[in-house]
Amino acid sequence: MLLPRGARRKANTWKVPRKSKGVAYGFGQSNVWYAQGREQHNLLDQFLNRIVSQIENYDGENWIDKYAEGME
Repeated sequence: MLLPRGARRKANTWKVPRKSKGVAYGFGQSNVWYAQGREQHNLLDQFLNRIVSQIENYDGENWIDKYAEGME
């Protein structure tokens, strides 16, 4: 899934924490994150449950489909 720009900019909806912001989990210097440690961090477990639910229930525009149509 690739969200349209407008949907990606909704910070409260799709925000992923940064480790440097005082949270014990999240992205570090790299934009690759393996989300390990949910057993040790209750907030990480809650975040992962929320974001997975958002992804599974998203019914808006998917730009991957849009660009695939343009390639045909």
